[in-house]
Amino acid sequence: MANQKKRTFVSIAISDEKKEIFKNKAESEGRSITDIILEMIDTYIASPSYVQKSQEIEELKLQVQHMQEVLERHNQKFQQYEQSLGELAA
Repeated sequence: MANQKKRTFVSIAISDEKKEIFKNKAESEGRSITDIILEMIDTYIASPSYVQKSQEIEELKLQVQHMQEVLERHNQKFQQYEQSLGELAA
């Protein structure tokens, strides 16, 4: 007996019009509907979750905020040095 992976079936409800458009596009690309849906599922599974993306965005916002604070401190120091140089030159 061949060693085949067990498969299960999933049903979805879509309009006849959408199914026909999907089927025609798949056929025009030389692909099956099943292959396209499996690829979509694999892509979805491999992508980070919405929660994970949200957490990463929040972390990036904090990093940007920290960099802005550091830049502002450096800018203040630079202005102090400029002022001191101007006073020394006078």
